Amino acid sequence: MERPWVAVNVGRIHGGSAINIVPDRCVVEIGYRPIPGTQSEEVWGRLLEKLEALSHLQLETEILRITPSMLTPRDAELVGDLLPFATSEHCGSAGFATDGANLAKLGCAPIVFGPSSIDVAHQADEYVDLVDLVRRVDVVSALVRKRCAAR
Repeated sequence: MERPWVAVNVGRIHGGSAINIVPDRCVVEIGYRPIPGTQSEEVWGRLLEKLEALSHLQLETEILRITPSMLTPRDAELVGDLLPFATSEHCGSAGFATDGANLAKLGCAPIVFGPSSIDVAHQADEYVDLVDLVRRVDVVSALVRKRCAAR
């Protein structure tokens, strides 16, 4: 795995009304992505223990959403079907969330495979090269033909 630890991000901090007034409260929104095999609640519990050790804080916590981690076995049928179309034989982990983990809970073995790069995703100038998009259409067409012929 690219990062064999839990990624934690302080995404937003809200508090106060002016720079010369001590705020009565501060809201900190934290995001974290557990690695496969780690329970989200376990990570949350360890984080709370550390925060509660700062005894001068009065904490109120709420989990807004849990996006589970995903780990599809290297020998999954879909991996073998898509490998001929991949730019590399390397099968690894992704340091970002996808809907794949929710699909995995339904009994699927999803993988992340697509055009462009995650480096340009969710940016003001997000894009997919036309050549990459056309190639992926060809890949999906070939995969559908293969899967439908096998049934």
